[in-house]
Amino acid sequence: MRWYKLILTVFLYALPGFLLAQGWIEYLDRTLLFGVNLPGEPVVEDITYTSAHGATFPARIYTAESGQSLYTVTVVDYTDAERIHAEREDRTEAINGEWIKDVRASVAYAAWNVRKRGGEVTYDAWSDIERVEGHQLQVTNDDQSRTYAGI
Repeated sequence: MRWYKLILTVFLYALPGFLLAQGWIEYLDRTLLFGVNLPGEPVVEDITYTSAHGATFPARIYTAESGQSLYTVTVVDYTDAERIHAEREDRTEAINGEWIKDVRASVAYAAWNVRKRGGEVTYDAWSDIERVEGHQLQVTNDDQSRTYAGI
């Protein structure tokens, strides 16, 4: 009988941890071919994103909240970059193949957009996550909240 009480006590103390852990999900977007771990089902919003070279690309923002934490993932679809640049009024980039620089500049441009929001940048460096190179930033915002960005 004592073992039963011990097991029940351990289970009751561990249950909140199990419940919290179950809140995180692996969200898969098969349309844009990516996945991300979030603390729950995200709210998805279709937007347009203006690139470093002024072209407009389709994008989606995925947002999930957990307590006071806000998790946001923005996915910009550069798949049709050459066509999108070719359809612009100024076709110089498409004709000269300069549109590829817009794609290559995308990580640096996204990092610049995070920096320009203000706050104290406490980490700013090239990174690779699971062999995908990018950039990481940590910012202490003016309201003392923190932004962790992986691009």
